This record gives sequence, structure tokens and C-alpha cells, in this order.
Amino acid sequence: KEPHSEADQMAIGLQIRDNGVSPEIPSNCDPCLKELMERCWQLDPERRPTMEQICDVLDKRLEENTVDK
Repeated sequence: KEPHSEADQMAIGLQIRDNGVSPEIPSNCDPCLKELMERCWQLDPERRPTMEQICDVLDKRLEENTVDK
């Protein structure tokens, strides 16, 4: 089952923006992706990763996952 699939995505976005609330991250989430999500949800834009940094993290994780299999 997709996490938060029953939730109103716009309402979640507004809660993050207005109240600093973020969705619960499932306990079985990859730690690398959990950290990336938490960085992306920083209220201070200066503390968020750039798109280039996001792509680097995802590319690295994809490579690791491919090598692991």
C-alpha cells in the first residue's frame, strides 16, 4: 500500500508550509531516503538540498541498490 494514499495531498502540503508539520515516514523507509525527505521539508529554504544534491543522493542510492542485487 502506498503511504498516505488516502490523504489529501494539498492539505498535507499546506500543513507542512504553514505549521511545520510533516507526514509520518513509514518505519520501513530506506534511511537514506528518510534523511533526504527530512532535509527537503526544512522550513528554511537555505537548509533544503538543491535539485542537483537531490539527484546526486538518488543516483547514489540507485547505484547502491543496483549493486546490492
